[in-house]
Amino acid sequence: MPAPLEVESTLTDRYQTTVQGVFLDFLARDIAMQPQRLQAIDASLMQRLHTLTDGVEVDLHAVLSADNE
Repeated sequence: MPAPLEVESTLTDRYQTTVQGVFLDFLARDIAMQPQRLQAIDASLMQRLHTLTDGVEVDLHAVLSADNE
């Protein structure tokens, strides 16, 4: 079994982690070496995702609260 990929990352003020070049390089190599592992998202999953998020509005620029309100 290959060794796990360990990369340090930082969190933004919106609690999002930054994706570093090392991780993207890992993904690119993995896709190139094993393209058969890629799977398309089927139409039923897409429909389910649309159903679950229908009417949900998200303001990506809104300030996040530090507490769980």
